[in-house]
Parts: sequence; C-alpha cells; structure tokens
Amino acid sequence: MDADVEVIARCRRGDPAAWIELYRRHAPTVARFLRRLAGSSADVDDLVQQVFVELVASLDRFRGDARFTTWLYGIASHVAGSHLRGESLWRRHKQEYAEWCAPDGGAGSDPAAVAQARAMLACTGRAVGALRFEHRVVWILHEMEGLGGEGIAAALGIPAATARVRLFRARREVVDALVREGFAADLGRRFECAAND
Repeated sequence: MDADVEVIARCRRGDPAAWIELYRRHAPTVARFLRRLAGSSADVDDLVQQVFVELVASLDRFRGDARFTTWLYGIASHVAGSHLRGESLWRRHKQEYAEWCAPDGGAGSDPAAVAQARAMLACTGRAVGALRFEHRVVWILHEMEGLGGEGIAAALGIPAATARVRLFRARREVVDALVREGFAADLGRRFECAAND
C-alpha cells in the first residue's frame, strides 16, 4: 500500500496541512529528479513549484492504480519537458550535467582512478545530455530513480514495450558514446550480452 494514500485523501478533502506534508515528503525527490533531467543550471526550485502547482490542479485524476511517486514523476517529466523545449537550456548547458555526480576523490583515493572516473562520468553526462528528451527521461527514471519498465510506463503514460524500447535505445547511445571516447572497448559487447538476457 502506498504510504501517501491517507495524506492524498486529506488533500482531496482540502486539508492545507496535508498539502504541506505532501510537499515536504516529495519535494526533495522531485528536485533531484528535475536536476538530473534538466541539468544543474535549470531553475530547479521554480520547476519544483510548477510540479506541485500541476499536482494541485490534477490530484483528482490520480486513480491510485500506480504508486503516487510514479505518477508524480510523470508530472515532473511533463514540466521539465515543457521547460526544456521552451528555453532549450539543455543544449546550452550540456557540459554541466555531470557536475552533480563527479566523484569527490576523498582521502586515500587514487588520483588516476578519480580522474578516470570523472572523465567517464563527464562522457556519460554528455551522452545522456545528447539523448532525445523521451529517451533521456526513460534513462534517468530507470538508471537513477530506480523505476522498472512498468513503473516508467505508468509514470509517462506509455506502453511498457515503448518504455523498454526507449530505454534500450538510450543505453545503446550512452554505451556507444563511452566506447567512442575509449572507455572500456568491450563495453559494447557487455551491453549486447545484457540486452539479450
């Protein structure tokens, strides 16, 4: 059972404290997802606010046949897509995508390994940034938010087969970019084996 069911019921009855609780519970997750999807330079706070404005306007359409967070990812994807299409921020700031995930290189870390990891993350960030939006959102929902094919399909309102195809294509493009940049020449072969499992 979704832990938010009782809070959502209170929101539907017009309880302002329930809206605050729902926001506090989910705003950090939405912000993290939007930062990953739209890049670090996006106005994430404004986008989070827009997601919750959309949520207020559409909560009556939440049927409860999927987890609330899955449904919320769908709203956030729509808001981010509108933002990116309207301002083309992603194309202007692709390089910044990998900044949030660069390793720190704490005490005792091998400097060469840290440099290699940063270069690979930067390449991955550029590759994810270059993906078409519908592939990028599926990749992030799966690889970074942990949703499975059914969850992605529910969040985006697409068939599960479409979600799987988009994820396959996104992974293929990311792997191809890593191979082109010289990261693990056998990465492509491992990807093909994983895809056939």
